[in-house]
Amino acid sequence: MKKIILLTASTLALSSICPLALSPLVQANTFSGETSSSLVKNKNNDSEIVILDKGEFNSPILLDPYDFSLNSIGFNTGKIVFNYNSTSLTDLDETTAKYFNLKLPIEFNNISKIDHGEAIKEAITASYKLPGQTDYKNISMQDIDTTHSGQVNFKLPTSAIISKGEVTTFRVQINFGKILDSMNLGEDYDYTQQISNATGNSYNFKGALTSTDYFTSLPESAAIGYTDGNQAVH
Repeated sequence: MKKIILLTASTLALSSICPLALSPLVQANTFSGETSSSLVKNKNNDSEIVILDKGEFNSPILLDPYDFSLNSIGFNTGKIVFNYNSTSLTDLDETTAKYFNLKLPIEFNNISKIDHGEAIKEAITASYKLPGQTDYKNISMQDIDTTHSGQVNFKLPTSAIISKGEVTTFRVQINFGKILDSMNLGEDYDYTQQISNATGNSYNFKGALTSTDYFTSLPESAAIGYTDGNQAVH
């Protein structure tokens, strides 16, 4: 049974995870700064996910819809672009593994599976800025994992030291139009068969900074980001 744990400084042991007392669930997007912990049982996996941050996506997430006609004459439509601000809930030293786990909208599941995740990996550019730094550093392809359907996992250097309350910022662009172009399906093809319109008013992303390199599911306490439209394809 998978356990998902939201930790603060008083409850995270960096070298090992000790049994935690249960307390009411702390929502990641409404964290008050008080010392607390939460244990959420997840029946889909046997490992543990340690949530290390209070996360926030920029609002709204930019959605540039795909237009085959424009791309065929040299334009580059079909993008998702966002920033994710990660406020650490505890001190993270060089012994703590650090991953930004991103759950894609379900409408993007089809393209996330193409070529075992390699297609969407090649469509991603990402960078991060650690606390106290002014410049962003690119996240290399070897530190982006797309082998698990419907998710993207970004690895930060283990050597990065982040204190409680400090903010790490991620910049991510997903050029899904590049994937649709590569299919060579022509102008008359209905590309919504690959990325359908969102069922609501937006596509929903979920994210969290954790010490786990992939997940089966993220808890309700993970941050949620919403796009500024619900049609990825014109």
